[in-house]
Amino acid sequence: MARQTVQRENDEIIDTEISLQKAVTFLSGCSTLIVDCEGLHLGIEGGVLSFVGIRNVSYTIPPRSYLFDVLVLEQSGCSLYPLFQLLFCETIQKVFYDGRMDFCAFYFQYGVVTRNVIDLQVADLYTRFTLEDKKQLLKRMSFQRVCPGKDFKAVHFLLGLNACLVKHKVPAPRKVT
Repeated sequence: MARQTVQRENDEIIDTEISLQKAVTFLSGCSTLIVDCEGLHLGIEGGVLSFVGIRNVSYTIPPRSYLFDVLVLEQSGCSLYPLFQLLFCETIQKVFYDGRMDFCAFYFQYGVVTRNVIDLQVADLYTRFTLEDKKQLLKRMSFQRVCPGKDFKAVHFLLGLNACLVKHKVPAPRKVT
């Protein structure tokens, strides 16, 4: 049975220079963008960035999602510079979740430094240490061999995106079938 691809009205695959220019023009007018990257061995030496997903966040215009097919764009000789301009634009806030490998891929593969970024995983970690008391931290890290009164600098525990959404009472997005 052939697999069907579902494309919603406000979603677009970017694989031509014309669609790239159109998407970047729209996204350049946005104040906040959600960004995620996918690739083979993303962010490490020899890794390859394959896709960049970007969605605008706005209360005034409907959200649009763009999936930039980096491999196809590069193979067709299309410059990715307009896309990278969004990433280092200081007036547009970029939101990542655990963007470490994404940042590395942009920097080491293309020399692009992302600016005006918030990483939700780092933000969650920060709020845990400012909003919770040590007793709650000990409960959360009980699977570790942690003793009260010890320094917690060596303990590293990160929540996944779903757990962060639940903890901060953000409704999870609907799953598309």
